[in-house]
Amino acid sequence: MKDLFKFPLNIQLFADEGSEGSEEGNEHSDETAKPKEDTFTQADIDRAVTKAVQTATTNLETKNKTVLQKAVDDALAEERRKASLTEEQRQEEARTQAQKAFEAKEAELNNKLLRVDVGQVLVEHELNPELLDFVLGKDVDESIKNIDKLVSVIDKQVEDRIKKVVTKPGVPNKPQGKLITKQEIMSIKDDEERQKQIALHPQLFKYGG
Repeated sequence: MKDLFKFPLNIQLFADEGSEGSEEGNEHSDETAKPKEDTFTQADIDRAVTKAVQTATTNLETKNKTVLQKAVDDALAEERRKASLTEEQRQEEARTQAQKAFEAKEAELNNKLLRVDVGQVLVEHELNPELLDFVLGKDVDESIKNIDKLVSVIDKQVEDRIKKVVTKPGVPNKPQGKLITKQEIMSIKDDEERQKQIALHPQLFKYGG
C-alpha cells in the first residue's frame, strides 16, 4: 500500500482536463441553443407569388362586380323614377336637359370665339400667340387688361436691358445720323452693333407700341 504513494499525483492536471471538458460541453450546448434559420426553396417562393396574384385578382374581380352591380342598380332606379313621372313631368325634364345641353354648347362656342378675339389682340400687340392661355380672362375686357399688364412687365424688362447696354463704354447716349428702321436693325449681322442700335432706338422695340 505504501508503494502506491511513492509517485506524486498531479491533481491539477486532472482538474484542467475536467475544466476543458466542461467548456466544450458548454460550447456544444450554446450551438444547439441557437434557433435554426428558415430557408425557402424556389418552389416556396413560387407558391407565395401565385397566392398573392390570386388574391389580388380576386379582390379586383370583386371590386369590378361591385361597380357593375351599382351601375345596374342606378340604371334600374332611374328607369323606375322615369316610369313614375307623369307625361307633363317627363316633358319638363326633357326641356330642362335640352336647355342644359344648349347652354354647354353655347359656352363652348363662346370660349372658342373669345380665344380667337384675344389671340388677335396679342397679334396686334406683336406678342406671341402662345401667351394666350396666360392672359385669357372670362371675357375680352378682362383679357385685354391682362395683356396690358403683361406688356407693362415686358416693356420694363426691355428698358432695364437697354439701360445696361447704353451704360457700356463706347455707346453714345443719343442716336446719331439718319433714322433707321426696326427691320434694318434686326438685319445687322454683327451682334454688338445690333445691340448698340437697339439701345439707340428703344422706341422701335416697345411691345404694344
